[in-house]
Parts: sequence; C-alpha cells; structure tokens
Amino acid sequence: PADTATGVALAANVSVTFSEPVNVAPGWAGINCATSGAHPGVPSGGPTTWTVNPNADFAYGETCTVTVTGANVTDQDAIDPPDAMTANMSFAFTTLDAPPPPNTPPTVNAGGPYQVDQGGTVQVSATGTDPENGALTYAWDLDNNGSFETTGQTATFSAAGLTAPLTRTIKVQATDPGGLTDTKSATVNVVWHNGGFDIPGGGNRPTFKAGANVPVKFSLSGNHGLDVLRPGYPA
Repeated sequence: PADTATGVALAANVSVTFSEPVNVAPGWAGINCATSGAHPGVPSGGPTTWTVNPNADFAYGETCTVTVTGANVTDQDAIDPPDAMTANMSFAFTTLDAPPPPNTPPTVNAGGPYQVDQGGTVQVSATGTDPENGALTYAWDLDNNGSFETTGQTATFSAAGLTAPLTRTIKVQATDPGGLTDTKSATVNVVWHNGGFDIPGGGNRPTFKAGANVPVKFSLSGNHGLDVLRPGYPA
C-alpha cells in the first residue's frame, strides 16, 4: 500500500520498491499494527521490489506502520563495497472499516385480547423491539382486509355498526429503518353493554322481608332477545 493509503484489504501483502537492486537481511522490514500487533512474514521478489506476505491478516479499521531498517538493506552494485541505506524509512496505511452488521427483522406484539361494548370504541396498543435499536414505525389493519391503513403505535378500534356478541381479528405491522417487518394479530371481543345490576332503592340500602321477591334488573342497551344469559345462570 502507498503511504497514508486507506481501505487496505485485510489480506494485503506489503511491497517495498527501492531505487536500485538491493539485498535484504532478516529483519529488514517490520510491520506493526495498532490492533493486531506485529506481522512478521517471508520476503519474496527482489532485487528492486521486495514483497512481504504477513503471517496473518490485518484487523478491520486499524493503522499499520511499515519500517524498513536501513542497516539491513544493501545495494548490489560492484562499484564499491555494499552500501547500506543511510537511514530507516517508514510508511503507514489504514485497513478497511468493518462492514455494518446485517439487518435483522424486528418483533412486534399486538397486545390483547381486547374488549369493547357494542357501538363503542377501544384503544389498541402495540409494543416492538428492533435488534439494531432502530426506531420502529407501526401500522394497523383494523378491519382485517390485508391493508395496514392506520398508522401509529396505538390506534382506536370502533365497534360502530357491529352486533354483539362478535370477535374480530386485527393486525399490527412494525417496520424497522431497513424496511424489514414483523406482523402480529390480536382479537377484539365485541360485547353487549352491561350497565350493571340494579335493585329497588339503589344506594339507600333497602331492606326486604324474608321470602319476598326482589327484582334484579340490568341493561344491555337494547333488545338482544331472550337468549342473553350463559347456561346455568342466573345463579
């Protein structure tokens, strides 16, 4: 790699080109990296360009420095006794950054089961998590038609026009920033509105004679026929 190069492959070799043919002695080139440490290797090539294949790959996103020890590099010309480099030389490079982790789908929970009086409304709410801690967006299919047309983590289910007793399925879809989704369903039970039991006298704590008939009344907010009590009731 060139001096100050970035994005160098982890399996890269290191080459050094000299201005003339040279001989190299053991220890002529040292490769030291900030994370993975020293990388000794076997030189090859020459006599002008020598290549070192490091003993192990580099690590992601680290800076490595190559130092050429001048005393261990001598020229090959026969004009005079072998001359060594007058000084050590060094250069540095940075390896490529680690790839981002793969995006994984979120998970969502639609809550429930929910209950709503006939003709009333109920708030439904979802919870979700994203493995990458991204912000999730939510959308609801409240009429179970396959279209998630109601956005928001919470939504309002309306039982207007629905006749109790009835069970409806609703769905929620969570989407992460990478576009991956998860869908879950919940049930909404539409029930008659029971205004509560009422007895004569209300809150005045009435008293009755033993053996007397006491009318107990309740309202379902409309005529739903006579088959409105569970088997075995009242009790």
